[in-house]
Amino acid sequence: MTSPQARGFTLLELMLVLVVMAVVASYVLPNLFQPSNAALDDSSRRLVRLLHLAGEEAQLRGTALRLNAWSDHYAFELAADGGQWQPLSEAPFASQTLPGGVSISEVKLADGVQFYGGVSALPTPAEGSPQGADGKAIENSPLGSIMLMPDGMLTLADMTLHAASADVRIELRPGPGGIRMLDNKP
Repeated sequence: MTSPQARGFTLLELMLVLVVMAVVASYVLPNLFQPSNAALDDSSRRLVRLLHLAGEEAQLRGTALRLNAWSDHYAFELAADGGQWQPLSEAPFASQTLPGGVSISEVKLADGVQFYGGVSALPTPAEGSPQGADGKAIENSPLGSIMLMPDGMLTLADMTLHAASADVRIELRPGPGGIRMLDNKP
């Protein structure tokens, strides 16, 4: 008489499968419930690349460029004769609107020596509107302006891009690695 062959899985095999599934779930599930920061990352990386390119453009043209930043968009301008600023409309310096959910929350001068005059970083109250000298909100005025000079100097400034789940600070300092992104978690 032959005994029937045992079929099925041992308890050890079942436990091993459960452990593997738990490890995989611990890596996958937290990422499913976090909001995506793709728009914030793309916008901040694009702005950093444009600032690098604008610095090079200012040197090649031999004239200053300026970035004006509003909460929902930014635009580059070129210094023209007579102290006037001309908006740049050619790609890639044409006015850029930020994607939904991403905004510029702050443009402020950094601590340090500014090497030229005419820098504009308007004080910003909590609600995000720039203020004039009298403390009243200035309508349709940028949060701040960043100048890129033909000699390679730039406004020492910090610009913060905001999304619902994170902030990214763009730091502008002199030198080859002077324009860079820093992640700030809320």
